[in-house]
Amino acid sequence: MGSSRASSRAAVRQAVKLRPSDARMWCALGNCYKRLERNDEAIRCLERAAQSDDREGIAFLELARLYKLQGEKGRLQVGDSAPPNAR
Repeated sequence: MGSSRASSRAAVRQAVKLRPSDARMWCALGNCYKRLERNDEAIRCLERAAQSDDREGIAFLELARLYKLQGEKGRLQVGDSAPPNAR
């Protein structure tokens, strides 16, 4: 099972290298790290996705979940880089 996760993460990392401005790739990598319980790395990836104009807003949702998990309430403020369709 660990080898499968490692190969999945490697594939997503390659996708991020090929499409570094695609928020979906950063979200996918962040979710890989989240599943591995590497939350700091997951947060960095999801923050990058949020900065990449994530129009679907999934990065913000996943960031909120991770911040809550880590007890970082209030870190993501309403209106701070909110996705365009959320304003």
